[in-house]
Amino acid sequence: MTTKKIINYEFLEKKLLQEGLNKADLSVKLGLTREAVSKWFRGNGNPSSSKLAKIAKILSLNFDDFIKIEFENSPIVEFRLNRTAKITETKNIEAIDMGNHLKELVKYVPFDYLTKPPILINPEDSYQYIENVVKNIRIKNDFKKDEIEFKQIIALFNNYHSILIPLLWGKNEKKINGLRIFLPDNIINWIYFNLDSNIYDSKFWMLHELGHVIGHDIDKNNSENFANHFAGALLFGEKMSKNLYNELIKLNEPNENITKLIILSKKLSISPLTIYYRLSAYTNEYKLKEIKFDQTLFKRNAGLLRENGTLGETIFGKKKPDSKEFIDSINEYFNTPIFSMLKKYIADTNESASYIQKIFDISYLDAKNIYDCIK
Repeated sequence: MTTKKIINYEFLEKKLLQEGLNKADLSVKLGLTREAVSKWFRGNGNPSSSKLAKIAKILSLNFDDFIKIEFENSPIVEFRLNRTAKITETKNIEAIDMGNHLKELVKYVPFDYLTKPPILINPEDSYQYIENVVKNIRIKNDFKKDEIEFKQIIALFNNYHSILIPLLWGKNEKKINGLRIFLPDNIINWIYFNLDSNIYDSKFWMLHELGHVIGHDIDKNNSENFANHFAGALLFGEKMSKNLYNELIKLNEPNENITKLIILSKKLSISPLTIYYRLSAYTNEYKLKEIKFDQTLFKRNAGLLRENGTLGETIFGKKKPDSKEFIDSINEYFNTPIFSMLKKYIADTNESASYIQKIFDISYLDAKNIYDCIK
C-alpha cells in the first residue's frame, strides 16, 4: 500500500514567524537555496525525510505537528475536538482503522453508493459564496422559519451519502464532539456525533460535519474554516444578521446587546457565540459600524451552556440509557440506518461484539450489550 505525506506549510510559515525566522533563514539552516525552499511552500514538491527531520529540529516540532500520513484509497478522517484537545497521529491512525472496518458495511447502506452525492463544485471560504450556498439550501429544503430544527438537519445528511452514528462518548473522556470518516472508493461519509456535546452547540457541530461533506473538494488548509462558516451561516444567515444589527445599533450598549443575543440564542437553540460570529462577519463584510460587546459575552455563553446540559440528556434524561433504550431512541430521533445495517451484517457474517467495539470506539461491555440487542 502506497503512502503520501501531507505537509501543513501554512502552519510551518506561522511557526517560522513565531521564531523570528523567514524562508531565507530556513534555507540557510538547511543548506539549500532560497528558491528550493520557496518551491515547497508554493506546492511544488516536498522536502526529503532528512530535511523534514531538520525542519522539525529547527522549529522544535514533532512530525505530528505538521505532517499527516495518508494511505492511497484509505479512509479520510476529520475530527471535531473540544478546545482542550489536540489531533495526534495516533488519533488519526485509530480513526483510519475504524474506517477500514466500516468498509465491511458498505453493501448494506440504503442508498446507491455507485453514484456521487451532490457536493459543491469549486467551494471557497468566502462570505458571499457561503451565504449563497446556505440560501440555496434553505430554499431547496423549504426552511421557512429562522430556526432550523434537528430533524431538518438530520434529513440533510440523507441527501449526501452520509450515515449518522450518534454515540455517548462522554464530555471529557475522548474530547471529541464529532468525527467524519470518508471512504473514497464508495464516496460514503460516516458522521460520528457525540451526544454528550452541549445542546446549544449540537446543531453547529452537526452542520460543521455536513460542511465537510458538501465542501469535500475545498483546499484542506481551508476546510475547517469553511465548515465553521457554513454551519454558522446556515443557522444564522445574512437576513437574520441584518435584522439583529439594525436592532442593536440603535442603542449599542454592550450589556444589553449581550442580553439580546442570549434571548435570541434560546429561541433558536444555538450558542450565543454562533450568533456573535455571524453578526461580526456581516459587519465586516459590509464595513458597518461595530456592534459593542465585552468579555462578559463569553462568560454568559459558558453559563448558558452549563445550565442547559447535553443533547444526550435531552433525549435520555440524566440517567444513562440501557442498550435497547439507546438503540430505539437513536433510530427514532436520528432516523439512522446504522443499527439495521449492523443487524444484517452480523446475521450474514456471524461477527462478534468486537466488531461493534472497533467501529464505535466504545468499551467491549457496551459493545456486547448493543450486540445482544441487535443480533
